[in-house]
Amino acid sequence: MSKDFEGRLAVVTGASSGIGLAVTARLLARGARVLAMSRQMGGLEALARDYAGQLNWVAGDVTKAEDLEQLAGHAARLGPVH
Repeated sequence: MSKDFEGRLAVVTGASSGIGLAVTARLLARGARVLAMSRQMGGLEALARDYAGQLNWVAGDVTKAEDLEQLAGHAARLGPVH
């Protein structure tokens, strides 16, 4: 698989299962760094082992303003989001 997302940062919400988990896995495989947000670690545990240093995880719910502020703060520390 090509590494055309290498050096880029993506934010994925709902990342611990379903479509969010699949998108997170695909971005990581293509070289992106991912800031994943979900209410629980869930399926992200295996990706965190396989992509150490590329995957950052934040617990949160996109319907809560304080959780989104926490996500934005983490993203700001990691660099520009593509």
